[in-house]
Amino acid sequence: MSVEVTGDGIATLRLDNAPLNLLTVSARAELANAVHDLAADPAVRAVVLYGGDKVFSAGDDARELLDLDAAQAGRFAASVQNLFDAVAQLPKPVVAAISGYAISSGAGLALCADWRIIGDNVKLAFGEVHQGGIPIGGTLERLMFLVGESNVRDLVFSGRFVEPDEAKALRLVDEVVAPDDVYTAAMAWAMRMRHAPSAAVGAVKRVLSAETVEDQEFSDLASTAERRQLLEAFLASGPVAARG
Repeated sequence: MSVEVTGDGIATLRLDNAPLNLLTVSARAELANAVHDLAADPAVRAVVLYGGDKVFSAGDDARELLDLDAAQAGRFAASVQNLFDAVAQLPKPVVAAISGYAISSGAGLALCADWRIIGDNVKLAFGEVHQGGIPIGGTLERLMFLVGESNVRDLVFSGRFVEPDEAKALRLVDEVVAPDDVYTAAMAWAMRMRHAPSAAVGAVKRVLSAETVEDQEFSDLASTAERRQLLEAFLASGPVAARG
């Protein structure tokens, strides 16, 4: 993995496990550690999750799945959950810039982002059933939220590739652009969202993840210095849309 932060506070977290960006056990651990570091870095205001211009991620390394017993499989699943939770709960806007393919856990990782941008040649698939498993790390719940139960059954049971137009119609992705524009479009989205206050962004994500309820998050935010600063700015200037 590699991390690059611009002067505007936009961090590019790049999957770098060529040629397929497989989410091996070691790659997941490295990526989760990088996400935790980004969450703690006040200079980082938004994150672009990027696999490069060839492939986002082709998912797990099947070789690591071959000989797992029940206990080992449990630890494997926990490592996936740890990574996916870290990305989904990162208290800063996260956009996935998806090129080439996003398959199985690679597609599941993309679902953890707040916004997903794909090239118009990208294919997505949830192929775990056809490897004798199921999507894990909260992927099924995220799919249910986005596409509904009947579409989940179709996508997961079939394991079929989803073309960009259908992915957009199903809400699996938010933008479809030319392949060469994926990263640029992701950076543009991150720039628009970089002023969102981290504490409030984190609270929204926890609520959407059903980890907590709105009133508790509201109470927790009420006494923060950032909350006071933002309220004072509102009282002085009135409502302001997200700054570009």
